[in-house]
Amino acid sequence: MSTRLVQTPYAAATSQNVTLPPIPKLFDPDCIDLLLSAPQSTTVPKVEVAGASNAMVDALRSTAHQKLTTNAAPTFDSTLIPTLDAFFGLDTCAPGQLGRMLENACAEDPALTLRIIWNARSIHDGKGDKELFDRAFGWLYENHPRTAVVNLHCLVDPMWPRSSPKGGAKGAVKKRYSTSHVYWKDLLNILALATVDELYPATEDLNPRSNFLRDGKSHLAFKNNQ
Repeated sequence: MSTRLVQTPYAAATSQNVTLPPIPKLFDPDCIDLLLSAPQSTTVPKVEVAGASNAMVDALRSTAHQKLTTNAAPTFDSTLIPTLDAFFGLDTCAPGQLGRMLENACAEDPALTLRIIWNARSIHDGKGDKELFDRAFGWLYENHPRTAVVNLHCLVDPMWPRSSPKGGAKGAVKKRYSTSHVYWKDLLNILALATVDELYPATEDLNPRSNFLRDGKSHLAFKNNQ
């Protein structure tokens, strides 16, 4: 008769208490209000003053956003729609301009701006750019921390619907299911960057993840260890 050895779990083998203590505040529906206070409204009413028209000023405004490409072709540097500029220009703008672009888009449509930020990282129907998403989410966390924390679950929750042929046969009934927009490790990267105060929009052409990478390998390498 063979004897089967049962390995002791590592949690039971240690003499330390690894059980997390009960934290009632985590189950409090107002926990987010305790951690991050609600911002006070600072809405200032706009006062429009009718002014005299000027033909020269009007002509200058009509050509203000015209420019030339590298091939000397005429084009525009803005669509005059902040959300549309952010959607098409986040991945090509300078890091110092990213905050201004998102700020203008958020003033026009905050909900659509959130979708644009998630689109920057979405693997299935977005740009799939990890560095761009880190900078954009850093701007969101720096300027709207409550919105950033409340929407963290959208990084890993299955929110993107998909369909695939059942069994792979041609003409078979498609099976519907959902998957997440990003890779599950993106949530860990966001938390790691926030832990060492590196979660912010870059002001120069640097990768926000550079402090966590060494020799191109994906393992933690904090500043004080280098």
